[in-house]
Amino acid sequence: MEEHGITSDTTVEMYGKFMYPDNADEFPGSAAGDIGAIRCAAIMMYAGVKNVRVLNGGFQSWEDAGYEIDYEDVPKNSVADFGASIPQNPELFVDTPEAKEILASKEAELVSVRSWPEFIGKVS
Repeated sequence: MEEHGITSDTTVEMYGKFMYPDNADEFPGSAAGDIGAIRCAAIMMYAGVKNVRVLNGGFQSWEDAGYEIDYEDVPKNSVADFGASIPQNPELFVDTPEAKEILASKEAELVSVRSWPEFIGKVS
């Protein structure tokens, strides 16, 4: 993140660009731009970026609202230090032992958000 000028105090706003997935594609999940933005936001929050946002409706909603779109590549200004140790929010993710504890608990639920074809291993 430092290479892109992002510190723990940087406000980061992300968006995705939805495309209909092609399950015949080797990586059909790559079409889910909104999901990609959400995953990236979760990783940044895990690392410790304090103010991370995802644009509701993605790029299309911005375009539909008639807001200005600039296609110019903005040079990145790297920073020497993220400003916090990583991860700052490890509780946002669970590892396999924690997932097994959740499955064994009557006090918690472990929920999969995968589609049925993903769940049964037909697509990734």
